[in-house]
Amino acid sequence: VGQLAAGIAHDFNNILTSISGFTELTQMAPDISPAVSANLEKIISASQRAANLVRQLLDFSRKTIRNPKRFDLAETIREAANFFDRAIPENIKIVLAVAPGEFTVKADPTQIQQVITNLVINARDAMPNGGELSLELDHLEADETLTCVACGLPMAGTWLTITVKDSGEGISPEVLPHIFEPFFTTKPVGEGTGLGLSQVFGIINQHDGHITIASEIGKGTTFKVYLPTSERLDGVIETPPQPDLKHGHGETILIVEDESIVLDACRSVLEHLGYRTLTTESGREALAIYQAQKNDIAMVITDMVMPDMDGSALFMALKAETPGIKVVLMSGYPLNENGKELLEMGVVAWLEKPISFKQLSNVVSNALSVKQGRWSKPY
Repeated sequence: VGQLAAGIAHDFNNILTSISGFTELTQMAPDISPAVSANLEKIISASQRAANLVRQLLDFSRKTIRNPKRFDLAETIREAANFFDRAIPENIKIVLAVAPGEFTVKADPTQIQQVITNLVINARDAMPNGGELSLELDHLEADETLTCVACGLPMAGTWLTITVKDSGEGISPEVLPHIFEPFFTTKPVGEGTGLGLSQVFGIINQHDGHITIASEIGKGTTFKVYLPTSERLDGVIETPPQPDLKHGHGETILIVEDESIVLDACRSVLEHLGYRTLTTESGREALAIYQAQKNDIAMVITDMVMPDMDGSALFMALKAETPGIKVVLMSGYPLNENGKELLEMGVVAWLEKPISFKQLSNVVSNALSVKQGRWSKPY
């Protein structure tokens, strides 16, 4: 199932790259009316939702690469409560309870936000006629008598707990054992993917945490997430700013991508940003182009998965030609061990599809502005 999920994600990410790229390009046109711009924004928003669904597939397949940081879980919970207070129906009352003390956790903030979102949405859907939704954050000192329901292992130690409780219909004993299975849903066709709770389960497992569920028909359901504690931070926790749109100065970039629509999207975006482009759908042809025009080419952006010569082989061949060459790898798959090795060997960046306009501009500008080996990271 994991291989199937990763394969589907790869194909969808290619499609989403072209959709978002052309949409963002169109939105940048000077003569776009407000009504058309609003419609384009809806397309971008739909693409982002589709990208989130792809991430859910990858979370289940256990192939998602986490980006753990230390952050204040209490602030995340409060922000979530404020957002959902405006976003869910008025007949559902949200009750927030945050215990005193420090709630610093080392985790991927985006994935933890996704866990909270999925659990709150699940609680909302369980109360079609309204009710009460409780969000609680607390500390727990557990001894060995507390065991994980899923794995049966003892959970002795200090935990931060997130509790999401609803006063809804409850879950039947027959359904309860299947609640974290992928594609399992009790919702009507078209109203749910069946991936929300399996994604929650996968994310919590990746963070060395646990999740429990208790439910009673007619009284409601309680999910409790256990996350390991992290040491207290010194100073302010910084959030990286959104990158500004960065333009080029006529530098020539060779783009290699076997999906023609993705190739055209990348070419259009980079030319709009002020770069010159050379394009090909073949790794072998890209090598020939580089050998003929190496003095003019400032950077090569290549897809990882191609039929004749993949991105890894192309990078090695280009590196043999020019040891300091700047190469950016694109992939519909998340960063893996092979990708990490390539970054260590001199690839300047790994771009995970779907790729946004600002993301591409930022990566290319940064890569061109630094010396080889000084800037190397996944995006």
